[in-house]
Amino acid sequence: MAASFESFSLYWKPDVMTTRLLCTLLRSVLIWTLLAIGNAGDRLVDVGGTIAFASVGRPYYAFDVFAVSLPQSWSSSDSLPLSPNLLKETRLTDGVSINYNGHFVEGSERRALEDFLSPQARHDEDSNKDGSGIEALLFVSDRAGNPRIYINDTGRPLIRTSEMVENGARRSLAKIGQGTDKHVGPVQMSFHDSEHSFMNDKPSICGNRLVFVSTAEPSGTYGTGWAAVFSTSLKTGKTVRLTPAGHADYSPAISPSGKWIAAASFSGKHIQVNVLKSDLYVYRSSDGSKRRLVVESGGWPTWLDEQTIFFHRVADDGWWSIFRVDLPVNFLETGEGEVQEPERITPPGVHVITPAAYRTGNWLAVATRRPEFLKHVRHVEIFDLKSGKFIELTALLYPNVSHYSPFLSSSGKVGYHRCRGTVQGKQSIPLIEVLPSPLPNLALIRVDGTFPSISPDGTHLAFSRDTGDSGLVIPTKEKGIYVISLDGEVSQRLVYTGRAFGTVWDPLRRGVLFVTAGKCFEVVSEEIHIISVANVCNRSQELSVKQLTKYGTGNNAMPYPSPDGKLLVFKSGRSGWKNLYIMDAFEGEEKMLRRLTNGNWSDNHPHWSPSGEWIIFMSNREDPHGTAYNIFQIRPDGTGLHKVLDSGLGQDAHPCFMGNDKFIAMSSDVAGFSAEPISMPLQFNPQGEIFVAEVNDPSSMLRMTHNSVEDGSARWSPHQFSKTELQKLSTSGLGKPLKCNNPDYYADVWPTVANAHAPCAHAPQNSHHRRHYEL
Repeated sequence: MAASFESFSLYWKPDVMTTRLLCTLLRSVLIWTLLAIGNAGDRLVDVGGTIAFASVGRPYYAFDVFAVSLPQSWSSSDSLPLSPNLLKETRLTDGVSINYNGHFVEGSERRALEDFLSPQARHDEDSNKDGSGIEALLFVSDRAGNPRIYINDTGRPLIRTSEMVENGARRSLAKIGQGTDKHVGPVQMSFHDSEHSFMNDKPSICGNRLVFVSTAEPSGTYGTGWAAVFSTSLKTGKTVRLTPAGHADYSPAISPSGKWIAAASFSGKHIQVNVLKSDLYVYRSSDGSKRRLVVESGGWPTWLDEQTIFFHRVADDGWWSIFRVDLPVNFLETGEGEVQEPERITPPGVHVITPAAYRTGNWLAVATRRPEFLKHVRHVEIFDLKSGKFIELTALLYPNVSHYSPFLSSSGKVGYHRCRGTVQGKQSIPLIEVLPSPLPNLALIRVDGTFPSISPDGTHLAFSRDTGDSGLVIPTKEKGIYVISLDGEVSQRLVYTGRAFGTVWDPLRRGVLFVTAGKCFEVVSEEIHIISVANVCNRSQELSVKQLTKYGTGNNAMPYPSPDGKLLVFKSGRSGWKNLYIMDAFEGEEKMLRRLTNGNWSDNHPHWSPSGEWIIFMSNREDPHGTAYNIFQIRPDGTGLHKVLDSGLGQDAHPCFMGNDKFIAMSSDVAGFSAEPISMPLQFNPQGEIFVAEVNDPSSMLRMTHNSVEDGSARWSPHQFSKTELQKLSTSGLGKPLKCNNPDYYADVWPTVANAHAPCAHAPQNSHHRRHYEL
């Protein structure tokens, strides 16, 4: 057989087209093999219970979409500062969940969307038949648990409840949100058959096309983001994927004609976290054809006209900056002509990102991050293309609050999103949010606190609160371990005060918690200890704290008990490396201590299997000096060590067993980025998502969460909460008060520049006093 193939290959010389076809077929085979990562539900469908997890920073965003109308007499070409007294900010979304990445829909686009959703309604009472001057808003909201696209009226009613009922053919594309029978509130757009785990992002409309990003389909390439651009025809309702398999496309922008899309694209495994090395591509908005590379290294494009695109990237001197690229006349249609080197248009000395071009003027709306804003906030400013000067906008109104992702109306109205603060009166952050799950018997809850764990009987929830939860500075008296009573009236108790993390319940002794006392992410020599806290479930009993590891042993953390409750496995840095150890669960290492792993690497987050036969953990033992972690398991006697799941140079972390020794939950970056990380508050690992899988079978991995923040520290419980119980938890009112003081998380990961405080010449133009609004 081998000889026959060799003879065949000697005489068969495929032409270029045949070679391309074969490559496409081979790639399709690979892609369909890898698609099993996203279609593992059949193997996991019987898994029940609840997964509790934490999202870094996400509960504190509290974004709403706002807009500011520029004074009619003002012109950017005059380079005159704006007067804060003439600026009126309007809130465009309703304060439910988080709302962001808006897009104005006006004129003919609004009419096309209106006709698409309610073709029988013509709103004859309106004299403006083309809808000019009346805007609707497309935006992204988490109110359904995952980021989805919604429509909101900012003028006359876009759609009425009765019309949606009558319009059966298009009814499946919109879900009625809040509102009355006369006027529908936010309307959710639905473009996929699945109603569970996926996210939508960055919606926009031009002509008769609605374009958006979705993670509903796996990329087909291990480590490449699932973000792909889709296009829906407002004439036919047909939705098509424009991004080719094996690629991820972000931040799409439609050209003024509506024929072309520019998007940031990436393929492969991405290592650097906060600077996505995407390239700029253009392609047809109808079918994704004529896909052409425009610029290497670029993101967040915006069209000024059919030949001019602005985008952001990190310049050679380390500053995020806006660049301009001009396309040859026939480039889009034929690919002819050479695209010249992009021109940098914003100066060093200020980070400038997420541009939006005002097509009837000569300016951009941009988000900036200046060295002089010591609280690490972003602001929306106007950049005049003729003079090269910045003009302050949002810093005039709310100087201490970050503003993100500007977008524009044809009249020059500037939209953006920011933390809403107390615009609706006193608000609290939800303690627990219920998310949709792709598995019918497995609930998914996000907890406002790290390392959440549910007690064995399902009556209590424990978690930790520290600065690591969100990037917020939490008062010392509020740091520690909290226990929430889930049975009867929901109540909260602080059971340990001080820096602590890694909660886990004793499997047999009711009301006993094992906790790590100390600061997370510390070096091996830092004194951090494992303690037990008893009587946490009964307020009438006095708390009893016992230290289980000895002073002088360095960093001891992340305990987990054996199923019989007699032993604890934990990680310790006492040897100079973070390896695994086993000690007595009652008296600690004073009674018994045994080393389980040994090496110059980091083993962490161990979890004992329900049968007691295995301990699963994360380790960088294959890349001790790198950041890649994989999942391993070992027997308690130190035998049988092997890798369970492998993501190459990725991060598989926080494993835990689910119900038996066969299934695990974990966090992983296997699905890559879901959005450009620079467009959101910065995080350490924004591509981390929750997955479930069969042990030793990477193809069974099923993605549970879809968002652009870091999800982690997942813990499984066999307890299945009823819908009533989940509703009671999500509306318990035990959340912390909302405060808009959340800076860019890990603010120090912005590119470091030696002369960061030098260029005062590029400060924005403003001679007026700011209005200091407190949120």
